[in-house]
Amino acid sequence: MALKAYPLSGEPETFRYHQNEQVVTRNKDGRTLDSMDDFFCYAFQCDAEGYPGTTKKTVHHDSEPFL
Repeated sequence: MALKAYPLSGEPETFRYHQNEQVVTRNKDGRTLDSMDDFFCYAFQCDAEGYPGTTKKTVHHDSEPFL
């Protein structure tokens, strides 16, 4: 499944969810997030490595919004 996260400023990041391994990989650099929970935490600033200083994220599955 293809995912795209849009921060309030800057360029969107694209990700791929691998269902068999249940991991999410950032397309830009191949960074792996261990689960969808980790992806949502990253995209919605639950940790310091997520998008800093923003208050809204839009996450899209392929071309259709799902959040």
